[in-house]
Amino acid sequence: MTPVLYAVRTGRFRRAGLDVRIERGSSGRPIATGVGLGTYDIGKASVLSLMVARERGKPFVLIAPGGISDSRSSYGLLITSKKSPIRTAPDLNGKTIATASLDSVERVAAMAWVDKGGGDSRTLKFLTVPQTDAGAAIEQHLVDAANTVHPQVDAILATGRMRVLANAYPSIAPQYYVSAWFADGDWASKHADVVATFVRVVRETAAYTNEHHAETAPMLAQFSGYSVDVVRRMTRAVAGTSLEPALVQPIIDAGTKYGVLHHAFPAQTVIYAPKT
Repeated sequence: MTPVLYAVRTGRFRRAGLDVRIERGSSGRPIATGVGLGTYDIGKASVLSLMVARERGKPFVLIAPGGISDSRSSYGLLITSKKSPIRTAPDLNGKTIATASLDSVERVAAMAWVDKGGGDSRTLKFLTVPQTDAGAAIEQHLVDAANTVHPQVDAILATGRMRVLANAYPSIAPQYYVSAWFADGDWASKHADVVATFVRVVRETAAYTNEHHAETAPMLAQFSGYSVDVVRRMTRAVAGTSLEPALVQPIIDAGTKYGVLHHAFPAQTVIYAPKT
């Protein structure tokens, strides 16, 4: 989110000739619905949820990268209670994990981590819980663990009642896009100049904000509603600067392996390519 937020706050979009206004959405699904209905021109959502939407007939195309899962940092964390006996992947066999949705990368990453650690992902159960409520769900014994992203997980860990079980996201691949900016394919084709300008500005601001986390933390805190301290404690998030098929393919393949998607397909087919 930070590169686009920074571009709006600093007037980068305006100077490039775009009038960009940001509206917050509760999750990727209503954002995708809004883009499909034309309420929004461009949205940001989980790559996996967008692939699910495409399988259901929504003609979405990816136009710019959002957040990257990188094994050198963490996009989110698998957490459990400090009182929990769960320590290893096999300890999660038969247990319930909270995720934002059943077609989310959080679910797939948890399954991949359990399998790689010697557990059996087929025995896992999942409960849909808002990211902000994951800690409460663990404390109320509704779930045994939760796979939650930053900065929500940072706020939960700050209570001192939870501990980190694992960084599960690299179990899918060392590096891949978790989220992306997207648009309706027909709209993108009719507004190729707008898309090109949007992508160029996002690429430029992502290169800057990736290296200036401390400077942009107050801005992100104000937008997200989390304290500056929580945002500054976040593992440094990385935003993509170019939309590479090789960094989209791992989430498509993992989504297919774990039954979220019905069939694998080349990532290139979902990336917007302007007609020349």
